[in-house]
Amino acid sequence: MSLTKEELAERLKSRLEDLDSFRGYAGDEAKVRCPSCGDSENEQSAHLYIKVVPEELVYFCFRCRYSGRVDADLLVQLGIADHDLGRELKSSGNSSYSGKRKGKTLSLLTKPVRIELPKVNRSSDKVAYLEERLDCTFSDKRLKRYKVVVDLADLLDKNDIDTITVSSKIFKVLTKHYVGFLLTGKAYVMLRKVSGSDNNPKHFMYRVNNAKDSDKLFYVPQQELNLLAPKQQFAICEGIIDAIGLDLYFRNIRGENTVVMASLGKNHTALLQQVLQLGFLDARVGIYLDKDDINGSRGGFKKLPLEHLSATIKYYYNLNNADYGVPKHQIKLKEL
Repeated sequence: MSLTKEELAERLKSRLEDLDSFRGYAGDEAKVRCPSCGDSENEQSAHLYIKVVPEELVYFCFRCRYSGRVDADLLVQLGIADHDLGRELKSSGNSSYSGKRKGKTLSLLTKPVRIELPKVNRSSDKVAYLEERLDCTFSDKRLKRYKVVVDLADLLDKNDIDTITVSSKIFKVLTKHYVGFLLTGKAYVMLRKVSGSDNNPKHFMYRVNNAKDSDKLFYVPQQELNLLAPKQQFAICEGIIDAIGLDLYFRNIRGENTVVMASLGKNHTALLQQVLQLGFLDARVGIYLDKDDINGSRGGFKKLPLEHLSATIKYYYNLNNADYGVPKHQIKLKEL
């Protein structure tokens, strides 16, 4: 039996909907609990998004970054016992990437590379998006500070990278409709959609290379810490736009000595451990929560079980908005 692409997508949707781990849809993406990382403690949440449209059967976990094309291995991990579906996925060519960039076959990079950011075209509509959202001018210096990538192709060209890690079709969409930010490990670019179809995911984690520090999936604006200050200050939030908004806010009122870090949806504990490993055991740490974390719509809020540490940890939220990805004058902090 050979299924059409449309029939294959419908069969996959049916199997996903039968899973106990299925948590509904976000557009044309099925949400299921991730079998790779086990997902969050909140049983009602799901971070593995599976796009089920005939031309794109792909998946991505926003918690552990597990990603690829839907194949028989994923079906087994999800607990879908449909061998015929697995064979159909393989015969349809969905199990491997295809396409070319600069005439070379697409494949994952196997060697770490030093990533340098290309010069940003400030007339880009993606820069305009950031300036309008945060109500500030993004100079060349500011674009460099926040490690902004407006064109994935430019980033690869700057670093002489001839391979891409997604299909050519997806790469074109990411290049055209997303603005990116280079993460701390320099192995990934977190992309944020600024235009295009509502069916495309709001965020996408693009793997640049397989560097050994690719596990450092968090974001920190480029800055130096004043080591002579009596106590260091760290501000931990969830998203990159939140981090930029907080960084602009703190630079306006506190100068250079607050380091803002975005956890990208991961547990704040892991990011706090990174701070402590740097030796800042007496640091002042602020956890900056979205209102969704407080009002229970994301499963409720629990303080971190870290009272044994010497770090002073306080929790805040923005009285004026749901998060911190807003102009600095719209941020009014309230301690919990």
